[in-house]
Amino acid sequence: MLQEIPDYASDNSRLCFNKFPIMIQTIKDQIREAFAKRGLLLVQYAHGHRAERLRNILRVRQSSNSLLLNPCEAAQLISAVKAAEKVPARSPK
Repeated sequence: MLQEIPDYASDNSRLCFNKFPIMIQTIKDQIREAFAKRGLLLVQYAHGHRAERLRNILRVRQSSNSLLLNPCEAAQLISAVKAAEKVPARSPK
């Protein structure tokens, strides 16, 4: 059985544990919105394919001074290329 924890952020005196991830997501969204209003974007690269991409970017950057992009720009470029791969090719008329 899930134990209830106090909810100090609302009028309710108790909060079920299964609602906690929703609160965290709401806080993350608010933080991202605040940064976006200041012209900054926060993106997490800690899991999955993004983490692998970032590790590769940092490895290349460390092994060579020839990478002219910062890690954020390089990650955006890779994401754009990967997204473009999904666009079907059209043959010329």
